[in-house]
Amino acid sequence: MELYFSPFGGILPRPRRLQRRGSLWGGWHSLSANRALAAVKQWHRRIYERRLLAGFSDRDRRDLALTVADIGQEIAKPFWRG
Repeated sequence: MELYFSPFGGILPRPRRLQRRGSLWGGWHSLSANRALAAVKQWHRRIYERRLLAGFSDRDRRDLALTVADIGQEIAKPFWRG
């Protein structure tokens, strides 16, 4: 089994080549361009929402029935975690 470094990190077994020539990832096709774009959009949305959450006042927090610990826990998450 031949291993290679994936463009998204980690070491994966080399996949079978696509039938079409000129693949964007050189044969690595488990993640389509649409799925990659959707993931990046979701990451940006999470970053935006967590920055908004960090700026909530005490009144905003009470309106949503959130504690300071709830907000701190959500803000501490990295953007790639839901």
